Amino acid sequence: MHSHNYRLPQPFKDQVVVLIGNSSSADDISRDIAGFAKEVHVASWSNPADTYIKQTGHTNLWMHSMIERVLENGSVVFQNGKTILAHVIMHCTGYKYDFSFLDTNGSVSVDDNRVGPLNQT
Repeated sequence: MHSHNYRLPQPFKDQVVVLIGNSSSADDISRDIAGFAKEVHVASWSNPADTYIKQTGHTNLWMHSMIERVLENGSVVFQNGKTILAHVIMHCTGYKYDFSFLDTNGSVSVDDNRVGPLNQT
């Protein structure tokens, strides 16, 4: 699953969810899902290999190093040596906007993945 398809946290009730990424979408979705999921694990390449940190303010949200491998049974093995059995793996890796299909007459621009203008005064 990709974060682009994420809408609501309720479908993740009582599930173990692994998010891959460490930017805005992973941060927002992890905190949103944590209110419903059994466990939320966030894997990021920017974390040192031994990272295993419980997030402050949550009893079920952990930061990890990147994923080392995923086994056929759904177990996720992190570089830090921890293994969990995941129901869902969500890629929060961003995406690129492309409005080439719209005839905007130059009124919409995409610069560095930022869409503008968002409102007109």
